[in-house]
Amino acid sequence: MPWHWGNAMTQHREISVKVNAWVDEGIADLVLALSEIDGLVTLESCQGDGSGRSAFVIFQYGGWRDVGEFLYEKLLPALSADLRSAISLDVRAYDTEIAQGTILVSACAIPRLTAIVRKLLPVSGSIAMTGHAHRKTVPKIVTAAGGD
Repeated sequence: MPWHWGNAMTQHREISVKVNAWVDEGIADLVLALSEIDGLVTLESCQGDGSGRSAFVIFQYGGWRDVGEFLYEKLLPALSADLRSAISLDVRAYDTEIAQGTILVSACAIPRLTAIVRKLLPVSGSIAMTGHAHRKTVPKIVTAAGGD
């Protein structure tokens, strides 16, 4: 459940929107590719540095099952063996409805990872997150024609 200003008892429908944000230039393409996934919200990112600190992206995408499915059933199988050694995937669940995914990546692997994320994007439809702040947000498949 996303945190928001105002009275917690208010029943407002929430929708996912994309906003402009300042991110490190070296991780910007990956953050942009991830932001193409409806319902995925980037919380924090860093391009790393030359002293060996990895780049990372921390995000929310529904509950822990949604984050895990994206990381381990979609992204991980798409990675080649050599790329897997440069990337670490993690899910942190805070309860059954709130989870964060983390992608740690060697700076030199960012362009290849970005290309893979873009290949995972749906062609004929997209995933829209429906729900509101007081109930679990669930993914809903939306076709290119706008039907359910």
